Amino acid sequence: MKLIAILLVVGALIAGLLGPQIFFVVDEKQVAIVTRFGDVQQEVQSPGLYAKTPFVDSVTYFEKRLLIFDAPPDSLLTKDKKR
Repeated sequence: MKLIAILLVVGALIAGLLGPQIFFVVDEKQVAIVTRFGDVQQEVQSPGLYAKTPFVDSVTYFEKRLLIFDAPPDSLLTKDKKR
């Protein structure tokens, strides 16, 4: 009985440590790209819970929403000194 309790505790600890490494969540406002050693493995566009290979794959998130950067106009000179 004690052995079963110890195995359950060890299993729960391992699952608690590996869980965040195995699963990732994509929000409805995001797109995710899963890369393995820099090579794109998967492109995730729909929201939900997904799995990846732990310690090998990495996830990069991008916003789906339109991000607008409105910079003020600026004057600069070209190579031939014209505006």
